[in-house]
Amino acid sequence: MVRIIRKASLPNPTEVNARLRPAAEQAQSIVLREPRPAGFPLLFTGQWQLIEPAVAFLHEHFVQRAHTADTLRTYAEILYDWFETLEQNAIAWADADAVDLVAYRNRMMLEPSRHTGRPYRISTINHRVRGVLRFYEWAVRTRWLKTSPLVGGPGNFAVTGPRRSTQTSATPPTDHSLFVLRQFEPLPRPLACEQARELLATLPPPYDLMARWQLYTGLRVSELLRLSVDDVTAELSCAALYRPRVSC
Repeated sequence: MVRIIRKASLPNPTEVNARLRPAAEQAQSIVLREPRPAGFPLLFTGQWQLIEPAVAFLHEHFVQRAHTADTLRTYAEILYDWFETLEQNAIAWADADAVDLVAYRNRMMLEPSRHTGRPYRISTINHRVRGVLRFYEWAVRTRWLKTSPLVGGPGNFAVTGPRRSTQTSATPPTDHSLFVLRQFEPLPRPLACEQARELLATLPPPYDLMARWQLYTGLRVSELLRLSVDDVTAELSCAALYRPRVSC
């Protein structure tokens, strides 16, 4: 089982055993060029071997590139789950290929999360898959690996892929669409009558008028902001011209 051990701060020499006190004093005097802060995650295999490429990846993104603690936690969780899956299936991380990544993705589609007990969201699955791909791209770039089947293409399967359309794809070519699940943006839901009335009653001028224009005409915010006085008077003139006459 893969383990995450958080880096602890150095102990005070007076707090350790007398035999270890010289070593503790020497450790206090060592100046590191890029020290890892206390709490930095260190990944170990089930045999207590440090997973050096994973730690180096986290070190670069958190210490060298100064990403946030949330980014560090996210990458650590992705690498922990990926290396745990590889260890359970006796797969060396350097030998992982497209079949392994697809199986990893499909497992998340079929099994609930071990942490929450709920099914994985599509966005979560894609986020983890992209994180694994980003790790292998980094490993090849930094020479931890000479090459990897997960880098440089959508994967090597023994089936012929479908012909690509000549039209521009909505998914960028670097998104590894073979591994990433399709996501559809939820359609906007219109306001109910009660919600619209509450919105108009809450907004102060001139935003109430702007919201009324949007609700009545369906204008987008960008279109509404481009409206000029001439546009409004022209519309009013056309409406008056084609207004049907009512005889008394």
